[in-house]
Amino acid sequence: MTFDKRADKNHDISSPVEVSVGLLPFWKLELEGEIERHPGENTQWEATTIENYFMLTEPGKYWLDVALFAEFARATNHEEPNTVELGLLMRKEHMNWLHTLNLFWEKPVGSKAEPIRHRVLCLAEPIPPEPVFPAGHRVLRRNRGRQ
Repeated sequence: MTFDKRADKNHDISSPVEVSVGLLPFWKLELEGEIERHPGENTQWEATTIENYFMLTEPGKYWLDVALFAEFARATNHEEPNTVELGLLMRKEHMNWLHTLNLFWEKPVGSKAEPIRHRVLCLAEPIPPEPVFPAGHRVLRRNRGRQ
């Protein structure tokens, strides 16, 4: 939820509903629904998304933990494009800091599609790593389409 002095930006809500399962030790599959409400509008189901995480290295076994990310999002509104997103997720723990570099490429598909977009998210967090890759891309992805 956003809190802003401008009425057109105040109380902008985006809430994911997610279910995930580890199909194999190196593969996690996630089904997600994206629910949003913009100021002055009703709550609506924006998209249905399927995400895949493929671990290329066993966490903590090598110098760098690496995974691939693949997502397809089908927009509910037929005026919006569907999207395909691919990513390379990397992290390294060093001196009680977790360094994360996530590279993402997003391609809108369908008749309403625009040119390809890319994002880079680089984080350094003073927390111990968890057994799975943190989904840092979600912070950026939730703000897509809104300034």
